[in-house]
Amino acid sequence: MEVRTRTVHILGVTAHPTAAWATQHARQLLWQLGDRAATFTHLIRDRDPKFTAAFDTIFASEGITVTKIPPHSPNCNPHAERFIRSVREECTNRVLTFDRGHAEKIRQEHACHFNTHRPHQALSLPKTSSTLVSGV
Repeated sequence: MEVRTRTVHILGVTAHPTAAWATQHARQLLWQLGDRAATFTHLIRDRDPKFTAAFDTIFASEGITVTKIPPHSPNCNPHAERFIRSVREECTNRVLTFDRGHAEKIRQEHACHFNTHRPHQALSLPKTSSTLVSGV
């Protein structure tokens, strides 16, 4: 999620995420962002073991500082936590998913709705440096 605009990027869906899976999707995010990746200064992430040094190195290679939140402190990553809660309450808890492809389609549609139709208070606030937040 981009903090300034509250734009969400769904990178993939899997029942069993691994460090290699997370690292590959970090590469894909930077590839999708293209030249916009240079506008980001920080990545805020939790301390999940799947976010390895290789994951951090991918962002560092683009000049993005990776910041880990303190242990057991989800309040330090409120934007990602709030979006995850929204996805669970408004999307996944109300739909029976059949397979990974179906789950990915549902999440992509929810992210599109979140990015384009939901009001975001932060959109009218003054712009600051860009930050990405990560959540699983």
